[in-house]
Amino acid sequence: ITSLHLPQENQFMPIAHLMTGSNLGNREENLQKAMEEIARRAGKVIYLSGIYVSDPWGNADQQQFLNQLVVIETGKTARELMDTCLETEKMLGRVRSNEQNSPRTIDIDILFYGNDIIEEEGLMIPHPRLHLRNFCLIPLIEVHPALVHPVFNKTVWQLYRECSDRGRVYPKDGQEL
Repeated sequence: ITSLHLPQENQFMPIAHLMTGSNLGNREENLQKAMEEIARRAGKVIYLSGIYVSDPWGNADQQQFLNQLVVIETGKTARELMDTCLETEKMLGRVRSNEQNSPRTIDIDILFYGNDIIEEEGLMIPHPRLHLRNFCLIPLIEVHPALVHPVFNKTVWQLYRECSDRGRVYPKDGQEL
């Protein structure tokens, strides 16, 4: 009889999908610095999407964004990861305003944290509006089109096909989609 080795419950660290975005200053450098700080403070970067140019969402009177998906393996809880994202934004010059969807040097959102569904004050995972935003869905499709949204029980590809967002999103060094 052979014994099957099963992993311990805590042997694997959660995979988190983070969306970074910038539309102020040197946008590409802001994304790079955010990724470096995430790697230093939050966990091992296991995948980076390409960089995408996207129309601003919710407030069109501003410069286009650059966005990039950063996928990490993290030992942090979702709350600790959120705190790290907020601290990183502040360190990189983000000034929070009362105006929603305002211009920013850097924005870091947690789209997914494993398959967890979390609804706490100041922390909602999966991100509550990711299914409405092509700038989130298109990089997710690049990385993992079969990833299933745990609330809607649909793949990110299905969510993209159903999304009514008509804002332009295209690779920074490529053709408009």
